[in-house]
Amino acid sequence: MLEWLARHPYATADEVAAGVRGLLGSVSTQAVEGPAPCLEPSTAAGFVIDEAEVVFWGLCSDCAKPS
Repeated sequence: MLEWLARHPYATADEVAAGVRGLLGSVSTQAVEGPAPCLEPSTAAGFVIDEAEVVFWGLCSDCAKPS
């Protein structure tokens, strides 16, 4: 996966999901529902921040089982 990301440094989220599917066969892209969490950046670097994205990375229980 990291090699794929290194070859595609400007990939969109959809392209990354497709790349993961090509390597692993499946990937969940479910959204977390509910109110937005209160995230406070350590610095805004002069930007007016209007939204943030949070990505959860992990393995499903089947993939996490030792082979």
